[in-house]
Amino acid sequence: MGRFSRLWMVFLLFSGMLIFGIDRGNISVASTTMMKDLHINAGIMGIIFSSFFWSYLLCNIPSGILTDRYGPRKIYGIASALWATATMLTGAVSSFVALIGCRLGLGVGESAVFPINSKVANEYFPPERRATVMATAMAGYRLGLAICPMLIAAILVRWGWRMSFYLSGAASLAWALLWVLTFPKQKKVGTPVRKMDRAVILSMLSRRNTVAIVIIKFFCDYMAYLIVAWMPGYLVIERKFTILKMGVYASLPWVAGMVVPPLIGMFSDHLLARGHSRTIARKLPLVLCQVFAASIVMLNWISSPSVVVGLLVFVVSLECAFSAMLWTVPPELARGGEAATLAGIMNTAGSLAGILSPMITGFLVVATGSFTVAFIVAGTANILSAVFTVFLLGRIESDEQPAAAPQAAPAHA
Repeated sequence: MGRFSRLWMVFLLFSGMLIFGIDRGNISVASTTMMKDLHINAGIMGIIFSSFFWSYLLCNIPSGILTDRYGPRKIYGIASALWATATMLTGAVSSFVALIGCRLGLGVGESAVFPINSKVANEYFPPERRATVMATAMAGYRLGLAICPMLIAAILVRWGWRMSFYLSGAASLAWALLWVLTFPKQKKVGTPVRKMDRAVILSMLSRRNTVAIVIIKFFCDYMAYLIVAWMPGYLVIERKFTILKMGVYASLPWVAGMVVPPLIGMFSDHLLARGHSRTIARKLPLVLCQVFAASIVMLNWISSPSVVVGLLVFVVSLECAFSAMLWTVPPELARGGEAATLAGIMNTAGSLAGILSPMITGFLVVATGSFTVAFIVAGTANILSAVFTVFLLGRIESDEQPAAAPQAAPAHA
């Protein structure tokens, strides 16, 4: 496969994650306006944020299995069309139940994204490029989250929150067509494909490193989903920013979150290229990012709006870098043909955090009248994530032999 084809694949992953970020962040930016229009409080809004992950959690492993079996081209095309439709339908809702239904549909569609990214990185790129590829794809997600507050805030002020969902959903449909028409049809020569039956999945779940990345993913994503769901609301509710001011300042942390992860990914790949083990090259950046990101708790003692935004920039950039680096690990641990399934297992743990974090945060805000306790919980989760990275995650190997003989299965890219 030529250099241009690989660059185009990186662009597709980057742009897909950009659209993904806008669609995922849309409701967070619109939340305070929707709360007034639909007459709901922060606790109920937390449930709505959480509902996306109810279906997202259930579909992560099936999405990974389908991607390993049928290939990323077909599955990503179907998934992106589904989440685009759910996004547009969100603009038409007028009840709590209908809104929950749209969020469930969005969760089903978006559950395939991270397993597919991991699959493409594993099958089309050499080991010394995978961290950079995954970090670049994740930078697209962060760019989408950076564009989202400014874009959605401007649409809110001019046309209302419903139009924001119509427009972002239409953009997702256009991207889905681009993916299907331009992603290479051929599969990488020599990549083994395994039938993901119950025995294989149970074998994967029994491994120490699988357990480790599941626990690490849960704790790191607790903070990540608090930030995604509630940062715009925090700036409006607690810091009293206007919608347009929030749109500008809520974008800045995600700009940093776009720039920093590729740098951390290149640093990790550089360590690997210099002869350090995969274990050192991956675990060292993971631990440093999580420890420093725990400084989110300092928001509780800062009064200056500019310092608040500055700390959010620092925390979000490190949280984004950690997340991007962690997505490098499943391809490194995966045995033949199971990269997307392992990524789906890991992302299921993140989905559980996505269910709990926005909902717990919402009810803590209702109960205490502030985000103070919520930030303490999130910072503690980050420290726990770092601890499990050091003491539970073992050697990161990519040359393990399958525990069971692979069974042939048709694969279509």
